[in-house]
Amino acid sequence: MPQINQLIVPEESAGLRLDRFLAISFEEYSRSYLTRIIDHGRVTRNGTTARKRDNVTAGDEVAVDWPPPEQLQLDSEAFDLPILFEDEDILVIDKPADLVVHPGAGTQSGTLVNALLGYDYDSFTEMADGNARPGIVHRLDKDTTGVMIVARNPIARDRLSA
Repeated sequence: MPQINQLIVPEESAGLRLDRFLAISFEEYSRSYLTRIIDHGRVTRNGTTARKRDNVTAGDEVAVDWPPPEQLQLDSEAFDLPILFEDEDILVIDKPADLVVHPGAGTQSGTLVNALLGYDYDSFTEMADGNARPGIVHRLDKDTTGVMIVARNPIARDRLSA
């Protein structure tokens, strides 16, 4: 069932562009994601399909019809992970340059997440649940090398993310 959030624009948000208002209202989403939702016609302002450049006024009714979550197919891949430390809660990995951390646009395989699934499929699929980043609590850019701590269970993930 689709989820719709309805908001009334408060006085202090009057004059903001719609995309900025949504970014403030839904901090858990990136502005680029919210812009895509607007561009796909999933946001209305006072019952009319909205545009990102629209300015909101106090009292406007803004409705966001969230798209259903994408179900991701994460594949396990076997390749060597440079593991520095490991216990039942975490893996500490020396991430090499040119390794993408998680699947995304244009990169569905050959990522650290794919390797983690190949290394310990049960632990990481338990945390996946439609999430492309099971166990990932921080990231390093593709071209960056460095130490990454990866959670092996939901409790460790929650503690490392706090």
